[in-house]
Amino acid sequence: MIMQINDDILHDFIYCEYKAFLKSKHQKGILSDYQHLYNQLKENQKFKFEKTLSSNLKLIPQSSTFNASISQNGVLLNVKFNNENIDLSLDAIEFAGNKKIFPIFITPFEKVTKTDKLFIALQASFILREFDLPFECCKIFSE
Repeated sequence: MIMQINDDILHDFIYCEYKAFLKSKHQKGILSDYQHLYNQLKENQKFKFEKTLSSNLKLIPQSSTFNASISQNGVLLNVKFNNENIDLSLDAIEFAGNKKIFPIFITPFEKVTKTDKLFIALQASFILREFDLPFECCKIFSE
């Protein structure tokens, strides 16, 4: 049986390889107070991001599963990429002219950390490998 890569496993792999290994074997632990706070702050930051989309970055109304036929410029929120190997969810994707695609990570903190950069890079590399999407670069939105 092949392990399916998901956001939790990637996040845990950055911080603790053993925890990622346990999750890959479907063993779950207890969510810490820090994880609860992180999740709450992340949701608040996603809400702020949606409210601050400028007029040239309009919100694309679409289902949350990625569709390669999107041709309009704008931002698609909470985009899921699923197949037999991965189950990843990007906070947003920006579609710009000339078929440029930019995955967006929304961090709940004021400063962008190395782990934020590593997490979005890992997500983008798995999505590139599985869906052959030509990402120009990744963007990180912070407060």
